[in-house]
Amino acid sequence: EHRWNNMRIAIYTLGCKVNQYETQAMETILRQRGHELVPFSEVAKPLLADGRFLQPHRSYVVSLPAVRQLTAGELLMASGARVPIPRGRESAVRDAIQTWFRG
Repeated sequence: EHRWNNMRIAIYTLGCKVNQYETQAMETILRQRGHELVPFSEVAKPLLADGRFLQPHRSYVVSLPAVRQLTAGELLMASGARVPIPRGRESAVRDAIQTWFRG
């Protein structure tokens, strides 16, 4: 059994009270297992300092090499995940992706 000890984990909860309740339950379990819960911004900061990552939305940080497609309002990732892009961020996200792929 491989154990991941002392991880720094950020959880960002969106949605209803049920989601909030489930998040609290996950946080309790993670703390009991010795993990440290930190704000999302603390986890995102070192990633964003690396030119291979982008924050298209306040709740997401993505790896630019894993971006497969940019469509109106979202990024399609290699994993199949779809990451929303707020309207006000679309041009900045498009510019960052174009810059990355031009190398």
